[in-house]
Formats: sequence, structure tokens, C-alpha cells
Amino acid sequence: MHNAHGGNAVGGDPDSLFAVRCRTESEFDAALEEAKGREDALCFIEVVVDKDDCSKELLEWGSRVAAANGRAPNPQ
Repeated sequence: MHNAHGGNAVGGDPDSLFAVRCRTESEFDAALEEAKGREDALCFIEVVVDKDDCSKELLEWGSRVAAANGRAPNPQ
């Protein structure tokens, strides 16, 4: 698991940002526990998976997101 603390990105306080890259399920579990304890920080968890490691549902969701990204914004 690779940790990157970059407080300079959000006001200079090193405790205000938690960013981590996970490559295994155990690294993800540890990162999630760490993020839960950092309620006052901005937390980013990047999960690196094999390009073929996805479900049918994820592929369908990706197709819907790609289609939505090609449309003009829907004004609210």
C-alpha cells in the first residue's frame, strides 16, 4: 500500500489529506479502516485492479457512464 500525505494540496495541514493506493484486498481493508478514523480529513483511496477483473454489472455501469458523459449536461 502506497501512502501519499499531501496536506499542501488542501491548506497546508498535513493531517487534512489522506491518499493511498491499494493493490490487494488486505491493503484496501487497511486503507478503509484508516480513512474511517480520519473524519476531519479529505480521503482518497485508489484501488488498482487488473483490467479484466470486473463483473458484468460493472461493465454495464461503465457503458451507461460513458454514454452519459457524451451528452450535454441536464440543467437542474
